[in-house]
Amino acid sequence: MELLIVVIIIGLLSAIVLASMNSAKEKGRIAGVKSSMKSFINQVSIITDGSNLSQGYFYNTCPTTTATAGGTILADQKLMDIFNEARAKGGGQAYCVININSSGKWVIAVDLPNKTTVWCVDYKNTAKQLPGGQNYGTYGNAIDTVALECK
Repeated sequence: MELLIVVIIIGLLSAIVLASMNSAKEKGRIAGVKSSMKSFINQVSIITDGSNLSQGYFYNTCPTTTATAGGTILADQKLMDIFNEARAKGGGQAYCVININSSGKWVIAVDLPNKTTVWCVDYKNTAKQLPGGQNYGTYGNAIDTVALECK
């Protein structure tokens, strides 16, 4: 009888520990996305002042290689590497609106692991968590596609 009680207690403790580990893993992935996209913003400011970017336009699911980035900021290999790292940590989905002209504006939203929120960054150094994402069904709640900035 005592052995059964010990086994039950060990089982309950194991379930509690496993549940908290899963929560910690998701929080770690979210922190990874945020950290990578902060590095992205910093790298953009290093390579350009916003006025000397190539001409280019991208609207929709983000490119995955510099060859498909169409002359936008993601054509820079270092930025593409940072971006792909963030996208992988978030679960693989992201949405880009990049309109590089004399304005130098861009905005990118990366899915967070829960797929109902995104981490949005833009040319104004905005970085914030907003509703949207793959399971939410739209990035429209996170990105202002006219002003090219996070909402």
